[in-house]
Amino acid sequence: MRLEVLFFAHAARISGCHRERFDLPEGSTVAQALAAIVARHPRLRELEGTLQLAVGEELAAPERPLRVDETLAVLPPFSGG
Repeated sequence: MRLEVLFFAHAARISGCHRERFDLPEGSTVAQALAAIVARHPRLRELEGTLQLAVGEELAAPERPLRVDETLAVLPPFSGG
């Protein structure tokens, strides 16, 4: 299945891109997608454990299954007020 991944802020700087497509097996989860993303962009390991992942406009749990042509956003740690 095809998955579009959007990288924001520091995750975009580390990966060197803002948008990328990944081909994953049907039924892949958010955690499996993250593993594929980190495999392609190993420097993202420095943010592992602090990255937030969102599908659509909602934060997604690692076990959430992904559907064909969804968009996954990779959000680095952020703060604000």
